[in-house]
Amino acid sequence: NSIEYDPNFKLYITTNLSNPHYPPELCVKVNLLNFMATEDGLQDQMLGTVVTAENPDLEARRVALVQEDADNKKQLKELEDKILTLLKNAEGNILDDEVLINTLKDSKVTSNIIEEKVKEAMKTQDKIAKVRLGYVPVAFRAAQLFFCIADLNIVDPMYQYSLEWFINLFLMAIAKAPKGSNHDERVENLNETFTYVLYENVCRSLFAKDKLLFSFLLTIKILKGDNLLDPKLLRFFLQGSTSLEVRRPKPEGTDWLYDNAWLNLLGLSEMKPFNGVPPNLALEDAFVENLDFFKEVAETPDPEALLRKRYEDTYSLFERLCMLRALRPDMVVPAVQNFVGESRGNKFIEIPPFDLEACYADSNCATPLIFVLTPGADPMTELYKLADKLDMSRRMEAISLGQGQGPLAERAIEAAKDKGTWVCLQNCHLSVSWLPTLERICEDLSPDRVDANFRLWLTSEPSKHFPPFVLQNGVKMTNEPPKGLRANM
Repeated sequence: NSIEYDPNFKLYITTNLSNPHYPPELCVKVNLLNFMATEDGLQDQMLGTVVTAENPDLEARRVALVQEDADNKKQLKELEDKILTLLKNAEGNILDDEVLINTLKDSKVTSNIIEEKVKEAMKTQDKIAKVRLGYVPVAFRAAQLFFCIADLNIVDPMYQYSLEWFINLFLMAIAKAPKGSNHDERVENLNETFTYVLYENVCRSLFAKDKLLFSFLLTIKILKGDNLLDPKLLRFFLQGSTSLEVRRPKPEGTDWLYDNAWLNLLGLSEMKPFNGVPPNLALEDAFVENLDFFKEVAETPDPEALLRKRYEDTYSLFERLCMLRALRPDMVVPAVQNFVGESRGNKFIEIPPFDLEACYADSNCATPLIFVLTPGADPMTELYKLADKLDMSRRMEAISLGQGQGPLAERAIEAAKDKGTWVCLQNCHLSVSWLPTLERICEDLSPDRVDANFRLWLTSEPSKHFPPFVLQNGVKMTNEPPKGLRANM
């Protein structure tokens, strides 16, 4: 059906999805504007953030110079326009036009003054640029890490984080990082502190099965940024050999080696440094000449130790991990754990203990706290303990969401916002139709309109319908039952 509309009519549609994908038939009907930050743009933003935190006077001077430069250019443009207008409207001999002559004289004086200001500003900007340059490694690391966590929602829809949350965490890490005896040490401390603070905060919102994956992604992202990782080797590690052609038959007497392992070995042998750069043999040739050794690698319960002993001086830690990926894919997970531990330190493979009080301390009255539920875990026990400790047990209302419970939850939240009490909405995943209302409520939360003691607690199983805004701006937590002897102790 045709619908008549005014020529001036405009329709703007926004989404909280960070990088949505729409079908082609929709894209041709609309103009898409993607405001997702790029890595270069975010690096520049983070550079301003860290310099402001470290040297606020310097950053304020830089901003003032940028504004001053814009004002000077505007003033010159106005003078040029005025002169052109006078020339256009001049009658007779322009040399007899006193207004024009005086304007030209004034513009010359003003232009000279502005040129002097610009020269001084350029000198100051050069000094500022040198200082800012010293913090580029910090901004670069921060931008890398943001895009590392931005991809986590591919793993689970509940793993979403906002840029505002990320920047607040960055500022907290800057304040927490040790000063150091010189600038280089300070930069190193900033990078290491923020990397671990981010790991710790993201880890508490991940399921146990995904925490090693996150540690690995973090490590890989940093190594790639430092140009210490070959992208081709990383692709091999993730996908294995993509060739379907066996260009060299498997050696006789190697029934202990799977056909797919031989195919991966051939694929790895085509990449540096496994392609036979002297004095080293190509990996496939080394395999043929050392069948006894590689048979032991294929059968031992600790193949990583054998590869380390023989190739520690020949191949890097990640290169040996790729060898293990080719020969013993069943042992990749423990090897990845060792890889992360050796590359970043053991604290990046140790799961931080669950600390609800710390999560509460990171929140405010406008920040929802979200328990992502797992089978066998009951976060309410921990929540009631915290409420008792903070003298809030009688000032907390728990509502289990379900059919028709939405209006009750809304009234409870409205009352709690004014009284400064707590509301816990349980099983949000069971009330999908009400979740847009929850998103609107969370968007309206503001510290200047809500009592400082108010807290909104939410529990939900993983759900693709959970509002992105709430996930990105809330404090997310998983509290799984402890596994293993060490965790239980």
